[in-house]
Amino acid sequence: MKVARQAKKHGVFLIAALVSLMVSTSLVVAAVRSAVIAQRELRTQHQVLQTEFLTQAALDYAAAKLADSPDYRGEIWEPDALNDKWALAAAEIIVTESANANQSNIRIIARLAATLNQPRSQIERTTEYTFTNLASPNLESPDDAMSK
Repeated sequence: MKVARQAKKHGVFLIAALVSLMVSTSLVVAAVRSAVIAQRELRTQHQVLQTEFLTQAALDYAAAKLADSPDYRGEIWEPDALNDKWALAAAEIIVTESANANQSNIRIIARLAATLNQPRSQIERTTEYTFTNLASPNLESPDDAMSK
């Protein structure tokens, strides 16, 4: 009789141990899953911010090129500083003439991707600006030359 009671006690402790092991394992799995999701979100936010910086840098680059040469019509610009970290870092610059003689429209399509074989990893931003010729008599500073 004592042997049967001890076996029951050991069985109950074994079941309790297995249940607590399952609960703790599920908590660890949930914590790891949450950490992975947070890391992906952080990486995406970083990539979006880098794409915004690329867009602004491309605009500055295009404005400088346009100020040097009014005939500049754009290019695909790939800054060397970003090519070490990103699989794709390019900005397509398209310059068109405006109806106003002393203005040009600048369209920037910036693309940034961590890997080339995953299309969902690519972030793309398109922005358009109007650039006024710096020789215009209505401008007080070079900052007045660009507007969204």
